[in-house]
Amino acid sequence: MRHHGDFSSEFALNCSIIRVIPLVLLLAFSHCSQRLIKKERLREINEYYDGKTYALQEEIKFSQTEVWKKGTLVKIYIESTPSLLKLKVYPIAESRESSVGKLAAYIINDDVKKKQYDLEDVEEWVGKKFTLVETNVKKKK
Repeated sequence: MRHHGDFSSEFALNCSIIRVIPLVLLLAFSHCSQRLIKKERLREINEYYDGKTYALQEEIKFSQTEVWKKGTLVKIYIESTPSLLKLKVYPIAESRESSVGKLAAYIINDDVKKKQYDLEDVEEWVGKKFTLVETNVKKKK
């Protein structure tokens, strides 16, 4: 026959196991799916692109009704998730904060042999789709 104390210690053990399982899963998945660009480096890369204007080398079709023509001037920024590296564009008349960036290109992390991207890799990728038109000095507030 069980005593009251046995049940509470068994319950406490089960609760601690339940708390540990999500942590173990999180560590396992985060190790498997690392970002191609780490967050700190991504911030620096986006600062590099922040003051630059690019022209599309070819038209980009975002939907059936939205097509940006070759030569359209855009600003770009990069997003890095555990599964994708995204190259996003927005109109030069808008700020990045107020604009909804459009996905111009992406790389699936599992499709690349290189597991870490840096500015040189991003520049090569950008150069295939965009032509640098202008480099602005970023205004200080």
